[in-house]
Amino acid sequence: MKAIDLVDKIFELKAMTPEIDDWDREKLVDNPPRFVRLKRVESLLKAFKLDGSGSIKTNILIKSFLSGDFIKERPIEVYEEAVDFMEKYTANNSGFINKRRVARSWDLAVTFERLISYKEVTRKLLKFNSDLLEAGTIGLNFSITLTNSISEKVRDYLSDIDKVLELLINPGGLSFTEEELETLYSYPTENLYEIDDDWM
Repeated sequence: MKAIDLVDKIFELKAMTPEIDDWDREKLVDNPPRFVRLKRVESLLKAFKLDGSGSIKTNILIKSFLSGDFIKERPIEVYEEAVDFMEKYTANNSGFINKRRVARSWDLAVTFERLISYKEVTRKLLKFNSDLLEAGTIGLNFSITLTNSISEKVRDYLSDIDKVLELLINPGGLSFTEEELETLYSYPTENLYEIDDDWM
């Protein structure tokens, strides 16, 4: 698993528990689908060294993470690859070239926060038709086909967003197998499909 998986797991938990203030073990312990997801997020925060001192509550850590606060705590030099990618992408797609090239941690934190917000919005957009099981009319069929084709074009660009987010969260390029996460960081490996199914 990579750091971008942490982002996806946060969004997954947020879809089930929209209020981040409710992301607390005591509040979620009686709801196995949410509780396991919370523990997965906590494990990934530890694995990617984003858990602060270990004494900060998960909901506060998540708010801080989504704001990009961790970026300001690291030396700017660790973001050289991220800055290079951003500059090349900008030059190739807009023609803008920053001749002074001074990266600042506050700028990268704001960039992170904006890209996280955009990824969350596009995640909802990409699931737009997920509530439809069948389309029997020409109009409904057309709307599904059109919106799906637009969503596919958006999906193509998300890989660039994921790349930048990965470089900002995880400039050291760490990755883990599920087994390593389970052994080193108590990552829960229960089958969420079964847990969700039992809970329904």
